[in-house]
Amino acid sequence: MKIAIVSDNHFGKRKFRKMTGSMNTYEYLNYKYNDEFADDIISSNVDLLLIAGDFFDTANPTTVALEKAQLFLDKITRNGIEVIMVGGNHDYSSRNHILGVHPFDRLKMDGVHLSHQNYEVITKEKDGEQVHVVALPWHQPELNQDTMKVDETLMNQLWVDIINDIRKLKGKVILLTHGVVEEMISNNWSKTGEENEVSEATKINNMILPKILTDKFDYVVIGHIHSPFNLLKQKDDSYKKQMVISPGATIINDKSQFNLEILNKADMNQIKTGPLYLDTQSEISMDAIERHEIKTIEYIESEMYDSNQLNNLLLKVSQMNQPHIWKIRYHGNMEEMDQEMYQKARDHSLNFLIQLEGETETANQLVSVRDFWEWLDNRKPEYREEFQQMVKGESKIGDN
Repeated sequence: MKIAIVSDNHFGKRKFRKMTGSMNTYEYLNYKYNDEFADDIISSNVDLLLIAGDFFDTANPTTVALEKAQLFLDKITRNGIEVIMVGGNHDYSSRNHILGVHPFDRLKMDGVHLSHQNYEVITKEKDGEQVHVVALPWHQPELNQDTMKVDETLMNQLWVDIINDIRKLKGKVILLTHGVVEEMISNNWSKTGEENEVSEATKINNMILPKILTDKFDYVVIGHIHSPFNLLKQKDDSYKKQMVISPGATIINDKSQFNLEILNKADMNQIKTGPLYLDTQSEISMDAIERHEIKTIEYIESEMYDSNQLNNLLLKVSQMNQPHIWKIRYHGNMEEMDQEMYQKARDHSLNFLIQLEGETETANQLVSVRDFWEWLDNRKPEYREEFQQMVKGESKIGDN
């Protein structure tokens, strides 16, 4: 069976202040790229599409976001491809949960299996091959109000129920979910010291999948992590192999922190995205999965020390047709930068941020208003009058 996998579509997401017509540019591009995803999935002749949560960016999507999401799913299903989708943390809100509503309620259509409350075991069969998909939506961890710690009782029972339900299944078993694999959480998320336990803040903000659960599956497909990777590993309790698959977001614009030792063993690319394709008839290996790259927005960080290098980058960015998100740490002065080219680079980017490291270090030492005025006089005297006008006559503070 050939299965397409995507995650974190974030329909309706808006970011930065740029506009394309009357629509936020980021939102416009996200719809465009999701449509390209759909075209690639259709042309790849797959049997099934798995979506690992955060289909929407908010639990109360706009009318436009709902319409675009419906068009995406309709386009897929009209071509004979079934869809299984789980809810993510962005699709969920505690208020909606109390009211008994969910954005998926607006997406009901033939050929789309939506899971946003309890887990379900969905069996698909083709040419004598059975594939079982355990659709496990986001579950908000419960906080014990007395101890102010996560009450893991309900989640532990959930893991036991799932393990019991899949114990006797024959064929490949896939966990489709929107969570974090326990063994991948970075140590720097922990605040508990030598015990190396996961902090309560991490537990309340993530659905953490314990190893005792994930080891029961042939494939673990996880959303929530916007950085794509595939990790082939051996189960601890047998000689069998397992693949952990993180398809990544439609637009990858942030970085998640996970255990580097584990991720170094993974096939990982921070900036490439596109639908993943899994052949379940093949042996569990890296060869059983491939990505069709769709060029979308890239999040690019760089550190520079030379003004020529910086100005060459500004020129390159100003000539790009594809807008990206840039963060440059520059060890130098603003005066060394070509201001006209900088403005052009900003115009051709979704966001272009230059962090002046020397200026930042100086600014961080400012502890009083007097320090600020002294810094202004020394570094940017041409702006003093403007600042004096901004504080509406209170500029005498700087003269004392």
